[in-house]
Amino acid sequence: MSMEQTKPINQEILKWARLAQGLSIEDVAKKMNRKRITVETVIAWENGSESPS
Repeated sequence: MSMEQTKPINQEILKWARLAQGLSIEDVAKKMNRKRITVETVIAWENGSESPS
């Protein structure tokens, strides 16, 4: 069984990049094209409570 490691991200840059592209949080979740990436996941990345793996 493999364990996923989280990757540190700068949440301010993540949010800036999303806004610079004119994307909503919903747009980002849809573009990730994975069932486990939800709006709540993207919000957690942007507020720093979670990191992507």
